[in-house]
Amino acid sequence: MPPLKLTHRARTRFPQATNRDRRSWGTSVRSLLLNLARLALLVTLCVAPWFLGGVEPDVQVWLDAGIFFSLALWTVFTVFRCIAGHGTSQVLPTLLVPLCGALLLGAYQLLPSSIIAPKVVDAGSPTPVLTTLQGQPAGNTLFPAATRLEQARIGYALMACFLGATLFSTPRSQTWLWCSMALNGAALAFFGIVQQLSWNGKLYWTIPLLLGGQPFASFVNRNNAAGYLNICLACAAGWVLWAMTRRVADALLGSRPELDLIGRAASRYYWLNTFGGNTWTAVTATSMIIAGIICSLSRGGVLALLAASLAATLLMMRVWGKIATATFALGICVFVAGMIYWTGLETHVFSRWRGPHGDTVTQGAQTRLANWHDALTATKDFPVTGSGFGTYRYAYLPYESWPANVRFLNADNQFLEVLVEGGPVGLGLLLAGLGLSLLATLVLVYCRPNDPAGLVGVILLVSQPVSAALDFGPSLSSNMLAIAVLCGAITGRAADLTQTRDLSRFARYLALPQLRPAVMIVLISVSLLVHGGLGLCEVMAAADSRVARRALPRRLDDPKSLDEPALDQALSKLTMVVLRHPDDAEAHAALAHLWIYRYRLQAMRQLQQEQQSVRGDDWARTDLVSLYTGANAFAQNGQFKRLEDLRELPVIKTNLIPARRHLEAAQAACPLMPGLDVPRALLGFVADPSQTTGESALRRAILLTPSNPELLETCGQLARVAGKMNLARTCWRRCLVLDPTRFSRIAAQLPGPVTVSEQLAELVPDSPDVWVTIALAQLSGDSHRAERHRLAHKVKELATPANTPVASSDDLRHQARLYRLLDDSVAAEGLYRQAMSLEPMNVDLRMELLDALQQRGQWSSALQQAELCHSLDPGRSALVPLIQELRLKSLRSAKQ
Repeated sequence: MPPLKLTHRARTRFPQATNRDRRSWGTSVRSLLLNLARLALLVTLCVAPWFLGGVEPDVQVWLDAGIFFSLALWTVFTVFRCIAGHGTSQVLPTLLVPLCGALLLGAYQLLPSSIIAPKVVDAGSPTPVLTTLQGQPAGNTLFPAATRLEQARIGYALMACFLGATLFSTPRSQTWLWCSMALNGAALAFFGIVQQLSWNGKLYWTIPLLLGGQPFASFVNRNNAAGYLNICLACAAGWVLWAMTRRVADALLGSRPELDLIGRAASRYYWLNTFGGNTWTAVTATSMIIAGIICSLSRGGVLALLAASLAATLLMMRVWGKIATATFALGICVFVAGMIYWTGLETHVFSRWRGPHGDTVTQGAQTRLANWHDALTATKDFPVTGSGFGTYRYAYLPYESWPANVRFLNADNQFLEVLVEGGPVGLGLLLAGLGLSLLATLVLVYCRPNDPAGLVGVILLVSQPVSAALDFGPSLSSNMLAIAVLCGAITGRAADLTQTRDLSRFARYLALPQLRPAVMIVLISVSLLVHGGLGLCEVMAAADSRVARRALPRRLDDPKSLDEPALDQALSKLTMVVLRHPDDAEAHAALAHLWIYRYRLQAMRQLQQEQQSVRGDDWARTDLVSLYTGANAFAQNGQFKRLEDLRELPVIKTNLIPARRHLEAAQAACPLMPGLDVPRALLGFVADPSQTTGESALRRAILLTPSNPELLETCGQLARVAGKMNLARTCWRRCLVLDPTRFSRIAAQLPGPVTVSEQLAELVPDSPDVWVTIALAQLSGDSHRAERHRLAHKVKELATPANTPVASSDDLRHQARLYRLLDDSVAAEGLYRQAMSLEPMNVDLRMELLDALQQRGQWSSALQQAELCHSLDPGRSALVPLIQELRLKSLRSAKQ
């Protein structure tokens, strides 16, 4: 019987089958190590997004441990291979160079230097100025602990990129990478849609959103989720191209003559016969991921999807032709649209893009643009190497020029954030990394159009910069590690191909020179392992601090917020944290507030024992403001003995002195950390009896938070208690510019009986808009008519000359408000309507017209405007009872 001959297809698909018996034991061990390294990396990448995107340091510990384990396995594999005499032909991509540069930049920021801290140049200046204060040794960063943590994360991104280039640079290994990420993204998208359909306000139906958020799937932020799904979409597209190309290759090799005939006779339509089980699975995963991106309701994610889809379509036209590509894209769109309509989420999707009456410019976008403007201002004081990695949430605060209701931990623009934290050097390294990745992708697309790595690179490098320009998602651990591995795999594939003749001319741009490759690669691996070990220790320390602070209540404003055993345990844990890391400013700040809370608990207990009863105001009497008021009263009246006795009270010495020390340590570790200066001012007398006023701390608080009306009002109140009326007026003037509605509370603190006009002259700067806003709220009624008219003439003097032509709705609005002060509601209504013709979507403008109409008794017109305002801004709850009231008045007026 003649021996059975293997077909070409069998020999191609199972090349190891004929040589398996001849493998040595060492080869099997090396193969096992290599596959385990790949498996560890894939598991890390797929697990990361399911734990809230790996945003918490305690989760990052396990992710980094997975990267470290994978690199350790690969290093052992490489050493064994070199010992066996096989050497290594691994080519490293030049993408590793800018990543190493980022590590060096972080190391420079941690070098000893002078702290960059604010210094008050002019307490009344609307724009703070940062100067360098000498004498406090620190680094070239605002917060060394945060920079060390961020440097550790960058180090693990470098390790992930290195592993992507070494473990997944071959077509076969990349197939596993594309399939794993695509299936993980499809599962994540499916889970997100299911969770959205049964949303109960909690992630995984069990985790409450204590800090709010707009979640999707396992991500607290839907923009981050959409960014990760766009990464998975790139892998899914690569899987589709690989599956279809593989079947075409089988047909052209002759294993299936009917496909070979179709491919040769009508190559434009060969893709119709390439759909098998593998291809259908890849297409289904791709469709599910696209549906997840759309249902996430992330506008930035959808824009990134559209841009990437357009780029991928143009690329695939070269491979499949225009008709085939258009048909395939249309099929995907129909499938996705059907899925969205089937789930019933189309209403949410359309409402996300269709604002009230077609207005798509939201308050969130305006807030983001305002923050970007402030951040660009901050870059002037950090012109070369930035404020330090991980310090954006502190660096922009002194430059904030508007009363923000939120605190920006990130810039929602990765390029701007890198510019602030790393300066032009950091931004240049980021752009260099993107440029090298893009060059590698273009080379693959040009020279290997059927290689899935090129398609993956196109989608990845189009979608992620768009996401990075509108969100901070690429800096999230799950997203950053996935991007690093994919970029490493793509550039590693291009670097390997530079060894061939047709791509050798790109070698200098895409591949590092091979100088004793075995030794060099082993040394690089060992160096990365050492840095990874140090970085893992830093991440573990940050995790310990974060876990200890996360266990605390959000607010310690009630005697039941934390019982004494839990308080002592929290103090013990955080004390251990700061002993190991003395420059952890956040841990020091948390300790300071715990010591203050401990003082209040003990002081309340002492008050109750002295009065032998429990009063409702016992907790309020232990407030630091009350203590500050008493200390300043003693100092101003010359009662220094009583002040000294107050300082020597055991409850103060045992609690407030440690609190003061931790506040000082927190400020030394992070000079721009907010929320420290007011407690420092309140506790100034504890450290020094001559510092009862805490004036320097109050001035510093004004500088660090120049646009926080609540804090400015508080600082003004404390300055008044301390007898610093000039400082108090400075705080109040700035506060009223930002929020004129606080005028009544502030004016009540002025000494002596004064009229409203005198209060305005004393408190409000020469700002016509602020004067009019306050006057309309405070001088209503016939009793203030004369005063209102005098104020109107004063505002006219401060305003633009009368001959200036009206050019905008703001000018018309200002003139309308002046006529309202002069009780000319008819003229005011006409000017308001002219202004609305220029800005029909301005709700605030319509609300002012509504007030003017109510003054004239035009109830029907006022009702019409109120209903329009409610349709434009349904979130204004005060409009609902107002509409009901206006309907009643309109009916009564009609009957009369």
